Amino acid sequence: MGRITKQIKTGWAAYHKSDFKSAIEFYEKDIVENGERLHILGPLAYCYKEEGDLEKSINYCDKALKIDPTYYYAFEILAEVYAKKNETAKAYHCIQMALKNRPPTPKLPDAVNKIGRAIIKIFGLKNTNELKAIWNEPDDIGWLNWARKYKMTYEINKEDT
Repeated sequence: MGRITKQIKTGWAAYHKSDFKSAIEFYEKDIVENGERLHILGPLAYCYKEEGDLEKSINYCDKALKIDPTYYYAFEILAEVYAKKNETAKAYHCIQMALKNRPPTPKLPDAVNKIGRAIIKIFGLKNTNELKAIWNEPDDIGWLNWARKYKMTYEINKEDT
């Protein structure tokens, strides 16, 4: 995963508060100092998507996929970006790739027990409840629901043409 720097921690905190502009600043600074790493490129692409800079979002997703061609998070972001750009075939392809490469969701208690303490130390969380709130984000469930509906609509529309 790489070294967790002060910029990453601060960017991560801003990201989870939906302060994407600040997160971008911290992530960009980390990239200048430490180079492009997968665990920064994905969140950075997401922040640019949320700020409306779709081309930069695509650019950072592409960089992430050059490092790991199965990086499902980049495909998730790209699916949303292409949907916003009304590029339905590309969005559909990215949804397919995201769903194909997405790891199975671990059972939360097992995951917290195995890696929770390390994450709590790295990010300075107070307890496992804070970790659970982050791990089980409603956005993740929301994305899966959106992706399935988009995929179904695309497939129905494709059959009609």
